[in-house]
Amino acid sequence: MAARISLSGLDLECRCDNVVSMEPGLTTLIRLGKDRARPAADVLTRAFQNYAALKYYYPDDRRRFKANRYYNLINAFFGIHYGEMYASSENLEGIAVWIRAAQYNMNFWHVVRAVPILTLGGFILADGWRTVAMGAYADAVHRRVAPFDHWYLFILGVDPPYQGRGFASRLLRPALMRADRARLPCYLETNEEVDVAIYRHFGFRVVAEGTVPGTTIKNWAMLRNAGGMPE
Repeated sequence: MAARISLSGLDLECRCDNVVSMEPGLTTLIRLGKDRARPAADVLTRAFQNYAALKYYYPDDRRRFKANRYYNLINAFFGIHYGEMYASSENLEGIAVWIRAAQYNMNFWHVVRAVPILTLGGFILADGWRTVAMGAYADAVHRRVAPFDHWYLFILGVDPPYQGRGFASRLLRPALMRADRARLPCYLETNEEVDVAIYRHFGFRVVAEGTVPGTTIKNWAMLRNAGGMPE
């Protein structure tokens, strides 16, 4: 089951074909349920395998792949439980997760409620705990610079064979239009400087920049006002 989201009223119309049209005339996205969490995590794992932050914690490719896999399984299950996970099409070229601010709290108990225990165990065995400090830092910045209602772009990744072909835009634009109609800002963070320019193209601006303590990992927090207009 999935919801058809009308931006004019944010009404939810349940449909059985799992297709979500977020605005007439725009791209049609696929809203994913828990049955698609693992294939979605596979896409995100490939998308983030060479992410600089993960390379910092896991220089070895094989160890990074294992930790990355469990990291994104957690992201997928958590995102589906507390937010909305979308794919660009049934082929899963790209994945995006949006969570409303009031629903986002990645503390221990919230994670346990959303994520299968075997996945959590695998994350620990894969030394996934190494990334916890990075997440805690990003969450602290998030709370400080966006203490108001908003949509949070929890994660977005495009499978490497499809990168540079417009799939990120296909995932972003309908959600941003929905937020604009509801007059809600959107928030995200990234650890890759190249992403900053990309998200600026969609109306985001940097509201905080820093380095994760004890590391060389940079963190950019970005906010988009409703309508993508500057303050």
